Amino acid sequence: MAKRVLVVDDEVGIRESFNSLLEDEYSVSLASDGEEAIEKMKRKLPHLVILDLRLPKMDGLEVLRIIRKLSPNLGVIVISGVNEVQTVVKVMKLGASDYLSKPLHLEDIKEAIKEAFSRSEKKKTRENPDARIKDFPALQGIMEKVEEDMLDEGANLQEASKEFEKRFTDLVLERTKGDRKRAAAFLGVRKTALFSSKS
Repeated sequence: MAKRVLVVDDEVGIRESFNSLLEDEYSVSLASDGEEAIEKMKRKLPHLVILDLRLPKMDGLEVLRIIRKLSPNLGVIVISGVNEVQTVVKVMKLGASDYLSKPLHLEDIKEAIKEAFSRSEKKKTRENPDARIKDFPALQGIMEKVEEDMLDEGANLQEASKEFEKRFTDLVLERTKGDRKRAAAFLGVRKTALFSSKS
């Protein structure tokens, strides 16, 4: 059975483009605003959501918060024409799988979808799911430190998401004293590929 992908965007052209791109491989449903998206999710939960940040009625950040309550492990790719460090950080704090800036590129979309599905599967099979919750206060402190450092330095907006991931992972490894198993559980949604450079 094909995996279900929900595309949420107020622009008809973008919804239709995603539908054309994905319909041969996935079961695609479309929503033009946040309220419609949540209604569809409550009726039948998708395996992945592609979510525009700026939506009528309910903005993408609020939709993302609700998605996390409905399904903590669900992959969510956020798309936006807004390139601001603060926005990227907010989206990542809410557990988005990826953040793609408009204009969108075909290969970036395909790679983001592939990684989102992979990450969702790894989250489901994680050995110690309670570790991240137990250490949440420390995790929040690490995220805030990375955010402050990036804002102070005037981070390049195009590279903000990647730079955040790298610094965040480095700090978690430092705080967990190099214990990769604990760090992996601690990070939760973070890209496991980042650990390869530490080998």
